[in-house]
Amino acid sequence: MRTLNRISSYWLCQIIGWSFVALTYLFFAYTYGKLSNSALINIGIDIFAGLLATHILHWSVKQLNWLSLPIDKSLFRFVFGAMVASAFAALIVIILTTVFRYTGILDFDYGGRLRFSQWLMMVLFDQGIFILPWVLIYCFYHYVKKTRHRLLGSQK
Repeated sequence: MRTLNRISSYWLCQIIGWSFVALTYLFFAYTYGKLSNSALINIGIDIFAGLLATHILHWSVKQLNWLSLPIDKSLFRFVFGAMVASAFAALIVIILTTVFRYTGILDFDYGGRLRFSQWLMMVLFDQGIFILPWVLIYCFYHYVKKTRHRLLGSQK
């Protein structure tokens, strides 16, 4: 129990959220009979890329102080940030998948039948489906926290 007390709520939410994504991928791979070593590696690549992209987005939001801005000024920045994070995660997935495929670690040809632009759009959408809700939950949590703090502070 002491370990949980030392993990910040941010990292706890990251671990729970991306574990849920991994379990979702595993469920569908198992359900459709596609569970293999290559599928597990692809799931690991997707989770790694999403975790890295959302962590860099989190760091950028803190560095650029977006949470202190009013909602109307920060909304575009968060949407843009989600799009950039999704594109970054998609490129990581494509690069790692290509490297693993050419080194023989992956035997599944993830994007070989597609043109690069088609593969990029497919992976961008795949990553964006998980990163956009991450951004929305992150914003909602912080704005509720900020509003509660402001309301409780004004009652004193």
